[in-house]
Amino acid sequence: MRPVSFANKVLLEHEDVKTLVAGEKITLMKWGNCIVETIEENTEELSYCGFPIKMRLTGHLELEDKNFKKTKKLTWLAANPDILVPVTSTSFGHLITKAKVEDADEI
Repeated sequence: MRPVSFANKVLLEHEDVKTLVAGEKITLMKWGNCIVETIEENTEELSYCGFPIKMRLTGHLELEDKNFKKTKKLTWLAANPDILVPVTSTSFGHLITKAKVEDADEI
């Protein structure tokens, strides 16, 4: 069990949003189906809790619709500043660049 926070606004991955079209049914994971009504590019430099807003969607939930087949499954975050935490991510790449590490190798 884990708590899930719901809100009337959610944050979605930009790469996911770029694949959507108006009128499409999507599945918001661990919530339900949603019909995308409008999609518009954001021309202003807006951000929400430090997250840049590149596109804006409107839609409505259809929680009674349990048909999740043939829908895009999207992860989301509730747009609630009380629960969002800033995070710094660091990618180190490959730490071991050798096919086989020998006992004499210094790591």
